[in-house]
Order: sequence, then C-alpha cells, then structure tokens
Amino acid sequence: MSTLFVNNNLSATYAVRLSLTRVSDFGNGTVRHDAWLYEVEEVAASHTPLIMSRKIRPTSCVYNRPSAPMRGLPPIVSAAIAGQRPAPRQSATLSDGSRNQVLSYNAPMARITYFFVALLSISVNAQAQRAGNTDAVKTMGAIPIKDWSPDSSLIVPEHHPAKARYPAVDVHAHVYAKTPAEIADWVRTMDETGVQTTIILSGATGAEFDNLVDLYLKPYPGRFQLYCGLDTRNVDAPDYPQRAVAELVRCYRKGARGVGEMSDKGSGYTRGAQLPRDKRLHPDDARLNLFWKKCAELKLPVNIHMADHPSAWQPPDNHQERSPGYQQYNQYGKDVPSYKEVLAIRDRLIDSQPKTTFIACHFSNQGNDLATLSTVLDRFPNLNVDMSARSYELGREPRTAAKFLLRYQDRVLFGTDMGRDKQMYLAWWRLLETPDEYMPGPSWWRLYGLELPDTALEKIYRTNALKLLNWSAYE
Repeated sequence: MSTLFVNNNLSATYAVRLSLTRVSDFGNGTVRHDAWLYEVEEVAASHTPLIMSRKIRPTSCVYNRPSAPMRGLPPIVSAAIAGQRPAPRQSATLSDGSRNQVLSYNAPMARITYFFVALLSISVNAQAQRAGNTDAVKTMGAIPIKDWSPDSSLIVPEHHPAKARYPAVDVHAHVYAKTPAEIADWVRTMDETGVQTTIILSGATGAEFDNLVDLYLKPYPGRFQLYCGLDTRNVDAPDYPQRAVAELVRCYRKGARGVGEMSDKGSGYTRGAQLPRDKRLHPDDARLNLFWKKCAELKLPVNIHMADHPSAWQPPDNHQERSPGYQQYNQYGKDVPSYKEVLAIRDRLIDSQPKTTFIACHFSNQGNDLATLSTVLDRFPNLNVDMSARSYELGREPRTAAKFLLRYQDRVLFGTDMGRDKQMYLAWWRLLETPDEYMPGPSWWRLYGLELPDTALEKIYRTNALKLLNWSAYE
C-alpha cells in the first residue's frame, strides 16, 4: 500500500521532508524498517508538494513488533508497524497537532507495507513543539542581554604570551592613574607585559597639563609621553587663532610631544551640541588653520577621533550591533551630522594640512570596512591609524584584518585605550601574535587570532611609533 500525507496547515514558504518507509513483518515477532528520505523542495500555495527526485542514503533497523501502538506516532504509522490496514481516507495527527490527510492507497496491507510520512522540519509556533525543559527555557529567557556571557565548550589550542614579542609603544592611553602610587603600579604592569612607553592623550591645557608633567614625565623619563589639548575658550574672539597657538607652544615647552585626543563626533571641539551647527568648531574650521600649521612646524603628531563606530548612528534596539555598554556613545537622534558627514570633515582637514602628521585613532572608525579605509590611506600619505579599542573589529575579521595590516604595516600603530589592567595587555598579545580561536573579547563577540609575522609585529608595536612620534627631550 502506498499513502501520501500532506499537511493542510502548511504555508507556501515552508519546506518539509517525506520519508518512504518499508515495514516488513517477519512473522517471528520482529519488524524490519527500511527508510528512504525524500525532500520537499517547495510547497505551493495550493498545498501541493513538489518532491525532489533524489533519494538520500537509506537506513534500516530491526526491532520487536509492539503489542500496542507506539506513543507519539501518527495512527497511520502505528497501524503500519503493527501490521494493520488503515481505513480509506484516514486522517493522522502528527506530534505538532497538525492534521494529515491520506490521499490514496492501493494494495491491501499484508506483511510488507509502503507508506509516506511527512515530517515537519520547522514549526510555526514554538509552543506547538514538544514541551522539553520549559523551566530552563524560562530561566535563560529571563536573563538580561547585558548579562549574557556564555561559557564555551570548545577545546582548542591556546597560547598566552606573557610579554609583547617586541617592546611595545602604546600610542593611545589616557590619564588612568592620578596619584604617584597608581602611576608606579602602572609602570610595574608595563614592565611585566613588555610595554616600553605609553602615550598619554591628556587633551589638557593650562595648569591641568602642567600638573600631569609633574606626575608622569619627571618621575619616569622615557616611560610616558604627554599630549596636550586645544584651548577652546572664547573661540569667536578675533584673536582666538593666535591664543590657541600660544598655548600649544607653551605646552610644547613644558613637555607636550603631540596633540590629542582631538575628538569630534559631530558636536565639534567645543562640545557644543546645543549650538547651531554653523557655530560649532569643527577640525576643518578656518579658525584652526594656524594651530594645525604650528603642529607641523613643531613636529607634533595629532591624534584625531573622527565620528565613532558606525553603529553609533543606529537605534539602540534589538538590531544594534554593539552591546549595551557601548550605547553611551550612541548618536542616534542627536543633532549631529551623519557618520559620513563627519568623516568628510576629516578628509577636508587632512587635505588642507598636508605637512601635519595625523593619527586617526580606532582605525578612524572604519575598522568595519577596511577596504574603504584602504582608499583613505592611499589618498592621504600624512594619515596614519592606531588600532586602539578595536580589537573586536580585528578579531571578528582575522583574515581580512591580517591582509590589511600586512599591506599597511608602515602606517598602523599599536594602541589600547582600554585602561591599564595587566590582562588587557595580554589579550592584545594573544590576538595579534597567536592563531588562537574563539577568544573572549571586550564585547560579546568572540575573537580569532591574527598570527602576524615578526616583521609586521615589530613595526606595529614600536618601529612606526619611533619613526612618527616626536622623541625630542623636553626642558
């Protein structure tokens, strides 16, 4: 006998599977069950199944004939296994509650029976599936997404470098230590992990900068560099350009060896999101021309932060790429230019100041699109990038990132921007130096090691910084 089941509840887009099963009763209390699996490629709107012509490898098994119908099987299947003949036009109910109509059968059922069973591979409603451990489902479903931190069951090779392969220059840090004891602790961590020098992007001017000189530079010569900021007081005054340059020169004489982090995410340098857009002080503003030119004259590199990760311009909803902690940087709904518009400001700035050395931090917030970043680097020879706070970009695209870093190994600098914890540095060495897989990252993503060659590692860790930065002694 041959029967065909069609699920009358199927929509036009669902695919199901059909298995052709031969049940042979050997008369000695055992049943042989041979199965061939067919796949339904499509279910048309009329619910007519279109069966693919190929068969998948058959499977067979022999088991005792049940004395009672097997639980969970449709009645037509149980009847076939038990050697019974079904009634014409019999309906069967599958385990998901859907009805399946027998369309035809021919020969009487004897010891050999053929039948088709439709097995649903997708259920429209999760509650129509087998119950399972509903308590576990509810427990895990109640966990807030911000607390989701699954442990991995993967057992794969691991490598944990204790120090950087080459003495590293971290070109992107901030004032993470504010007392002599904290700074001493930071230096010990640098010694333990192989960091030779750390660049402090203070963004400070005036007395604030002078205090940092006393804290960092005098006790630890050679272990830290200080970058100063931009004086943004009374920017609409006619003498503002000259005053900004004068403070830059004063900070240079006190010990500043660069400028930054100069951050513009759309509000300008005066942090004036409340200001009309035409009143904001953006990097390409003519009032800053003298400032940038003085940076070039003093050979002070400028660390610029333009825009932010592109996801910052997306709603903080269920489609948001970065985890909740990153949403403090979200720009969605704010009165700021678009992501592309802010990057256009960057391009105008660099194009107008060809003699100034710029370091765009965080891969210029284009680490998600290294092909486009490549075109930017090719266009502007005075632009370099640091990799700070973007390990999650490198580690999610290890092959693409490794190719990029090899191509631009003379233009990329190592930076962290992630505090001063020892494990933070070690995580960077593991990412850049090893082939490890599925490593924990700073966000909810898992990362994959780049295993960069020694020549590229040395340039990124130190050689590029020794070449680009200003290492002149201060008074």
